[in-house]
Amino acid sequence: MNHFYKDSVDVGGMHNWLSKNFPGTDINALKIIFSPLVNGWQNANTITNNGFTEIFAHVNFPYYNSNKYSPESNVLIRGTAIFTEFNHNYIGSVGEKFNFYNKLESALGNLSKWIDIKKAENYNNPGSCFDEYMSWGLVSLWYLDKANQSEANSLIAENENYMTNGRGFLKFKEFNRYLVNLYKSKQQNETITDLYPQIIKWFEMN
Repeated sequence: MNHFYKDSVDVGGMHNWLSKNFPGTDINALKIIFSPLVNGWQNANTITNNGFTEIFAHVNFPYYNSNKYSPESNVLIRGTAIFTEFNHNYIGSVGEKFNFYNKLESALGNLSKWIDIKKAENYNNPGSCFDEYMSWGLVSLWYLDKANQSEANSLIAENENYMTNGRGFLKFKEFNRYLVNLYKSKQQNETITDLYPQIIKWFEMN
């Protein structure tokens, strides 16, 4: 399994993609600690010392494999656990830098509109709720950029079903489709950071 994480999952590609889309968020190293003892309680910690920042992700073995998809798409899906742990640091950095979390207090004040409290009880405040919407929205954008065109839409649809029906993020499908379309229509020199005001506005309007 360590060879899969090292040679197949493209952690370097994730780092480059996130750094490009979230300029100014400087992560110097990404490290993975994997164990079946993690089960579903994967997490990541960030440590900064003397200007050097590392993210340590703790994840389970990537057991997933489906005959429905190509080997390349299976690798993308199996790497999702890592990607969602790494991307939280970028999402949080932008939210704090531009003070977006204050705006989200009112936009996501009625959490019963956004999450099934029983299924998503660990995300029962506006900041963590938004971060999880964004984290898995970025999964769809990652699929869009990295999967072959014939499978990307199916992967994105499964992501929407998983988040909406499996994890209880009630408006994820609507948000995800807005985000994907916004990303597709952005200017070549725009980044995801540049799209944040429109993303926050979507939450305020919905």
